[in-house]
Amino acid sequence: MAKRKFKLLRKQKPRRHPELNIDALIGEAQTIYEEAVKNKLMESDMRGGDINECWQLLKEAMQNSAETIVGQSQQTKQKSWISDETFQLVERKRQAKCKGNKTEYSKAATEKR
Repeated sequence: MAKRKFKLLRKQKPRRHPELNIDALIGEAQTIYEEAVKNKLMESDMRGGDINECWQLLKEAMQNSAETIVGQSQQTKQKSWISDETFQLVERKRQAKCKGNKTEYSKAATEKR
């Protein structure tokens, strides 16, 4: 009897759309955005259409206007999830364990992080 091995394919995550810089919609930029959306909606005829078509037109008008007026937000580098102080504490525990110093190891283990 033959044996077969199959590799499971990894499920690909859908790509995220770049986030818009919504914080820039303050003051004059907000009025410009509102006018741009209003103009795009006036250009397209939404009367008598299917509700899904109307929603699609509204969505595209809002997204395209936001992309042209406020642009995309800049991605910030993620903050490290563990601090340098914690790294130093781990290193102290490791050195104490390697030396066989149980009192120093237990002292470092109970220390606040």
